[in-house]
Amino acid sequence: MVHMHVAQLLFVASVDESRKLVCQAPGCGRAIAKAVHVIRDSTGTIRVIGSGCYGRLSGHEEATRHGATIAGFDGRRLTPEERALMIADTAAFVADVEARLAAEREAKSLAADRISAEAQRLRGRAAGSIDRHPQPASQWQSPLSDGTERMFTRDRTRARDSLAQFRAQQARQAARIAMQRRPELSTFSVDVVADALVQAKADYIATGHRMDAPDARRVIEAGAIAVLSARDSKHGDR
Repeated sequence: MVHMHVAQLLFVASVDESRKLVCQAPGCGRAIAKAVHVIRDSTGTIRVIGSGCYGRLSGHEEATRHGATIAGFDGRRLTPEERALMIADTAAFVADVEARLAAEREAKSLAADRISAEAQRLRGRAAGSIDRHPQPASQWQSPLSDGTERMFTRDRTRARDSLAQFRAQQARQAARIAMQRRPELSTFSVDVVADALVQAKADYIATGHRMDAPDARRVIEAGAIAVLSARDSKHGDR
């Protein structure tokens, strides 16, 4: 095997046995489904590696000790959409997830800083008020509760918007992949196809079907085509 050094273990996941990935360790190329290690090597390249190859790469012990950096992905099975995005552009998929988590961490940090600053300001104001005009605690503590709740609401909104943006990026990437597989979709714009896929997926799940079913992608894409055909016949939306 050609020498490769593991600089960072991003996460470990699995995929459906019927839709295995290919190990990208030099000289390997075997199909992998369980304990799929997504790493960043010493050159900064994102690679998908099987567990056997991962254990033979230099630096893997230290990378494992430091643990995965992408929370929520460790060990779980990727959805068909996540798998498709990883295959299409693994580095872009990882970057999108890291950006979303970074935005969430930043929102939490900003919330903590604002709460601390607001609490300090109100404590100073309350102390001065007590010195001049003693009041019941409930009268000068209520602004802190109101301000904290407003800050939490704003930060929850930012986190929700960040997640929505990431999901929109996922939908557009899934649409591009579907348009490559289905020529009948190529006459529509990416955003229109993405919206149709989201609607078809919602309908698919609402009928009790599972996203890890072998034919989930095919059924959802067919549903999206039906949605677009019906929409086009009414509005000519392309």
